Amino acid sequence: MKISFSGTSIKNITAAKIRDLNYFRLGDALAVFSVDSSGGVGHLPNDPYQCTSFQEGGFIIKVALVEMMCAGVRPVSIYLDFAFDRPDYLEEYLRGMRKEAGDFGLTEIPIFVTRGA
Repeated sequence: MKISFSGTSIKNITAAKIRDLNYFRLGDALAVFSVDSSGGVGHLPNDPYQCTSFQEGGFIIKVALVEMMCAGVRPVSIYLDFAFDRPDYLEEYLRGMRKEAGDFGLTEIPIFVTRGA
């Protein structure tokens, strides 16, 4: 896929958005970000699709990983902004994320976590 960087340019930083992928070029380096969420999916009482934290952890990264790999990009890290204040939920999320990443052959990919509000 040829990427046209006709997006925003600030000095030598160029950005482009193609579907759900965000591309940023800085000199010769290219960073690609794919973001997804799991609104309405989970274990909370009003979630229309009920599932475990383990399942939700897998769901939350599956689409982002597929989008990147379809664009020919191999992810080098995963970032999770985790909003719940429950360590047991977090551990299950991470376990689900690691399993899903492993299914894509990303067994050693680092997962970075921040704790949102």
